[in-house]
Parts: sequence; C-alpha cells; structure tokens
Amino acid sequence: MAFPGGWPRAEAITSAQQTIARGLTARSELWQGNAEHRVATLRPLGLPDDWAAWHKLAQSAMPDDPGPADILVIEDPLQAVRTGPQLYVDAAGRSDPRLPGAIVTQLVEEFARCHGTDESARWNLTIESRGRFVLEVDGMALSAEWAPRRRSYLTTVLTFPQGARAPEWRISVAAAFCAGVLGRTWYGGRAFEQEVVDLRPLHPPTPAGEMHGTGYRIEFDLDMEWLPPGSAIPLGLDAHPRVHDLRSARPQR
Repeated sequence: MAFPGGWPRAEAITSAQQTIARGLTARSELWQGNAEHRVATLRPLGLPDDWAAWHKLAQSAMPDDPGPADILVIEDPLQAVRTGPQLYVDAAGRSDPRLPGAIVTQLVEEFARCHGTDESARWNLTIESRGRFVLEVDGMALSAEWAPRRRSYLTTVLTFPQGARAPEWRISVAAAFCAGVLGRTWYGGRAFEQEVVDLRPLHPPTPAGEMHGTGYRIEFDLDMEWLPPGSAIPLGLDAHPRVHDLRSARPQR
C-alpha cells in the first residue's frame, strides 16, 4: 500500500516508504540465506530484492514538509485487502483477470500445506459457478462462543484477515473479496451459523440446530461487481484431488 506505483523516483519518495526501507534494512536476518522468498514477495510488487537499493532509499533526503502521500492509515480490513490485493494473493492487482483463480488456488494450497495428509482434518473445496465456491472441513471446528471483549473464532475467520491462524487466515483473505460469506460450524452436538457481507457480520453466530460430528462449511460468493469485468474462477483447478468443479460436468458454452 505504501508503494502503489512500484519503486519510487528519487524526487517522489514518501516518509512511509522511507520508514519501511529503514525497518527492512535494519533486519539483517531478512537478507541472509535463500533469496527465494524475498524475490517472490517483492518482485510482484515492482520492488527490488537487494539490500543496497533499500539502504539507498532509507538514507535518501526527504522534503521538509510531508504531503498527503506520507500518511497511510487504513483501519477497515476490507479496504486494506482491496487497496493492495497483491499483498494477499499472487496477482498483480484489482485489474488482473487472474485474481479469482489466485484467490481459490492459494486457499487450496494453504489447506493442502497444513492438512494435506492429516486424516483428522479432511477437507474439500467445490466450485459451483464462476464466482461461487464452498469449503468443507471434517474433523475440525471454528468455535462460535463469544467471551468478554473477545469475539468468536468463527467471526474472526470470516471478518478479520489479520486475526486468523493458518490455514484459516486464507479463508479471511478470500472472504475480503466476497460480497457475501456464509459460515457454519458444528461440534458437541450443536451447530452455529453466521452470515457476513463485505466483512461485516449481519448477526452473531446463531444456533442452527443439532449436528453430529465436528466440522465447518464456508460458502463464498465473490464480489463480481468489484472484480475485473469478465472475471471468473478458471476451469482446471479440479486437477487437485481435493477440488471439485461442478462446471466440469456441464456442457461449456
């Protein structure tokens, strides 16, 4: 978000950019060892992955009077994710037609990384249409009870991209690109559900009857009005054994 146009020109450096540069260059461990993660993180943003460039930015002279570009305060999680989608998914930005596919792919990759061979937490993802998909997890639940001054974990997962643990934080990121999300969790013989629109819960987790076993189900409806025109979850993602694409069985027009 501090580098919306990529690497800045010398005469257009902001204090926010310089603050980040000083923080990065001060952390020597970030520049040691394999550079793969630095390259994968920085280059898609149009930023260099070498210490010398960041050190030069950190030491650059600044104008005496800060301008509006120096102030960066984004408190709304939805605005934060949608302002800089390239920070959360492997795509160039809002106008990138790969964005829907990247959202789904990285959700699948995160769950495969965390639970790929764990039979105690079986999961599947079903793509139902060009902008709708459903994640089902058997063997794990998202707690729905609220504590004093602490919201339920179900609410956190559905509404706060910085507050969830792996792999559920990928659910939070995907939810930020949705017009609406419906979450249901069940454990201890009880079920709860919660509906979220634009990362804002319409109600607290509410009882949804009895249920045997333990698990949860999240229904995602991507915000097709916000995504690039003509966007769609691409075909072919069901090459992954845990992904099912209902469109694959239908005649394609």
